[in-house]
Amino acid sequence: NAVTAVSCDLARRAIALGASAPVTVIHNGVDATAFAPRTRDTGMAAQLGLAPDLPTIGFVGEARLKKGLATLLLAFEQLAGLHSLQLVLVGGVRATDAAVLDVFRRRQPDLPLHLVPPQPHSNLSRLYGLLDILVLPSLHDGLPNALLEGMACARPIVASAVGGIPDALSDGVNGRLVPGGDVTALAEALTSLLSDATERNRLGTAARRTVLDHFTIEQELAANLALYHRLLGAQTG
Repeated sequence: NAVTAVSCDLARRAIALGASAPVTVIHNGVDATAFAPRTRDTGMAAQLGLAPDLPTIGFVGEARLKKGLATLLLAFEQLAGLHSLQLVLVGGVRATDAAVLDVFRRRQPDLPLHLVPPQPHSNLSRLYGLLDILVLPSLHDGLPNALLEGMACARPIVASAVGGIPDALSDGVNGRLVPGGDVTALAEALTSLLSDATERNRLGTAARRTVLDHFTIEQELAANLALYHRLLGAQTG
C-alpha cells in the first residue's frame, strides 16, 4: 500500500523501478541529545594515540571502497604533503577491502593514520568531538547515520554529493559537498577548512541546527505514524 525511502534519491530510484504504490520520503532521525557538541576529551585522545597538536580529520563507520576509502586515503596523502595532520578511521575496515589500506600503509608508513575498532554507541559522541573535520567521501550511499550523528555533534563535514547526503548537507551552508571519487576536490575542500577555524565553527553550528529542525528521531517517528494513520484511514474510509 505504500513505499518509503530514506532519501529523495532512493525515492526516485523506486519510482524508476516501477513502484506500484506512492513513494514517501521519510528521512532517518538521530538522537540529538545523545549526539551533541562535546569538548575535546583529551584522555580519550591520548588513549587512542592521537597527537594533541595535530589537526584531526576522521571517518566514522566501516571503511570500505563503497564509502570512498581509496578516495580518502589519496586525499590524505595529498594533504600530508602540505599540512601536518592525522587521519582517524573509526569503526574498522571491511575485510574484503583491507588490502587497499595495507597498500597505502606500505607506501606511506610514516603518515599518522589511526584505526579505531567499532565502538559502543555511548562512546561515539565523544569520538566525534575529537575530529576537527568529519569526512564522508562515499561513492554511493543512502542517508548515512554517521552524517546525521556528526551534524548533531556540530562537526564541520566534507562529504560526497551522492545518494541522500545532499538531502541533509548543502554546500557552503552547513557543510561542504564534493563530487564522489574526486580526490583533488576532496583535498581542496579539506585544505580550505583546515585553515579556517571560524568557517569550521559556522558550518558545524549550522549542521546541528539542520538536525534539530529536520532530522530528529521524534520527526522520523512522527512521519512514520502519519503514514500509518493515512493508510489505516484509507482502508476504513
